[in-house]
Amino acid sequence: MRPAQINLTIYQYTDFSQSFTWKSGTPPVAVSLAGGAARFMARVNHSDVVPLLSLTTTPNAQGVLLIEPDDNSGNPQTGMISVMINKATTATLLSSVTPFWQLFVDLPAGTTVPLVTGRIVVIPEDVH
Repeated sequence: MRPAQINLTIYQYTDFSQSFTWKSGTPPVAVSLAGGAARFMARVNHSDVVPLLSLTTTPNAQGVLLIEPDDNSGNPQTGMISVMINKATTATLLSSVTPFWQLFVDLPAGTTVPLVTGRIVVIPEDVH
């Protein structure tokens, strides 16, 4: 599967969130991610050993990924992955750099799918 190409715009010093819903088939139907995991990584260069951002479903100092989050009425939102990056992390992103990012889904059967990729455009804090 070829990943979708989507560029993200992140405003420096603000919390960032973006949700993606994986659909497949004709007509498109949301793919269940129950029992799966996800990974989000951003790097300035493909050769960078240490990512600029690294998120999983386990919260860390940068943020977290939510897989099939509850819709506030007890129902999971099938196929949805939410990327959440906290403002302390967006504060460290430089507007002079345009890193690339990737979102992978690890399915329960052991298959890894590159779901979405793109560039990150950082909008600097507006200083008055």
